[in-house]
Amino acid sequence: MASFREKAKVWYYRYVDSDGVKCERRGCPDLQATKQLAGAAEAGAAKVRAGLVDPRDAARRLQAGKALAEHLDDFRAHLVAKGGTPKHADLFADRARRVAALAAGGGLGEIDPPNTATAVDRERVAEARAEILGKARLADLTPARVQAALATLKCAG
Repeated sequence: MASFREKAKVWYYRYVDSDGVKCERRGCPDLQATKQLAGAAEAGAAKVRAGLVDPRDAARRLQAGKALAEHLDDFRAHLVAKGGTPKHADLFADRARRVAALAAGGGLGEIDPPNTATAVDRERVAEARAEILGKARLADLTPARVQAALATLKCAG
């Protein structure tokens, strides 16, 4: 059973989550609405405890809503955080961006500038790649699409 307290005209509720840990969450100024939030949280925790819901589904839904560009930014940050140099992180993140943009439906000319390209051309290609990745989602990276993108890059040299 959830417990409630008011702090600065906002109600908070406590409940026991699916792992048996007591959690406190911010509700809203209306006590009845906060009670509904608490009931939903308790019901969700009970479903997970009963094995009716996979607890990783919520995380998957959250990640599925993020743009692919955000995932790739997180990947670059991870590479730097684990001790890699910024140059190394930029190189691998750029390679991942090219593969992901191809897998998301971009053309090779849109996402990979030729070696003879000028700085203006490279900037235009980077903007096009960023636009493609901004619209794409993680679900666009199926194994078949990634393999096709890698084959395209390999054939292009």
